[in-house]
Amino acid sequence: MKRFCSLLVVCVMTLCMLCGCGSKFKTTDVQTVVGILEDHGYYDDTCREVREIEGTEKLDTLLTCDWKIVFWDFKKDSEACDYEFENEVKSAGTVSRMTDGNYSVVEAEDDLIYRLMIRVDNTYLVIMGGSDDKKDIRELATEIGYYE
Repeated sequence: MKRFCSLLVVCVMTLCMLCGCGSKFKTTDVQTVVGILEDHGYYDDTCREVREIEGTEKLDTLLTCDWKIVFWDFKKDSEACDYEFENEVKSAGTVSRMTDGNYSVVEAEDDLIYRLMIRVDNTYLVIMGGSDDKKDIRELATEIGYYE
């Protein structure tokens, strides 16, 4: 009986270690983000800029609802992602920050602008809009798969 209990404890501990490593969000790509924006009618092709620079992709556009969205996909370049994301956070002023595993959420808000910045692995998403649009901005980030 003691051996059985010991084996059971070892199995449970192993499963906990394998499954309990924090949140694991999956990254997305620029085309998926553009598709979601088009589905909502937010995407205006005349105000967009999609660039590929040295293996990274960047979507930078104004939306039809007067928000701004920036999505970076750094592929395997975590150093460049660290640098760009931290500069984005610094430019936001006073922020609240939450990090869990491969996932980091930073929010900044003043009287006029709400900014949601989310990093998953080597990608990050920034959505900026009016302070009154906070709930809608979070819902869009949730649909993209970057906010829970």
